[in-house]
Amino acid sequence: MDDVPEVDDFIDGAGDEDLFDPLVAKAAEERQAAAEKSDAARIEAHMRRMKQAYTAVFETGNPTRGDIEFVMQDLFWFVRGDEHYFKDARLQDVMAGRKQVLQRITEYTKLTFDTLYRKYAETQN
Repeated sequence: MDDVPEVDDFIDGAGDEDLFDPLVAKAAEERQAAAEKSDAARIEAHMRRMKQAYTAVFETGNPTRGDIEFVMQDLFWFVRGDEHYFKDARLQDVMAGRKQVLQRITEYTKLTFDTLYRKYAETQN
């Protein structure tokens, strides 16, 4: 019966943190503040990367392959490309419009000229 805790261990807490101890509470608050600061730093870094990639793609005209992929992934997230049905009719229409824009960007950047020509010029007759 060595697994049975001693009465003194139960009373003392046997290593458990006392959440009412001011030092323990302060340490918990400091860990929370550090986590929030870390989250804020990650958000800031992500937003800076987004700004840099979108600027390279749409303004300066000299994006890297990574910039293009980053922007396309962000646009796919923005249009909720993996969701096809929305209960709210207005949201369904908004997302359909966004997806049409993303589809056009994807077509004109990924398809060959011949494919585009067949799709838009030959089928319009």
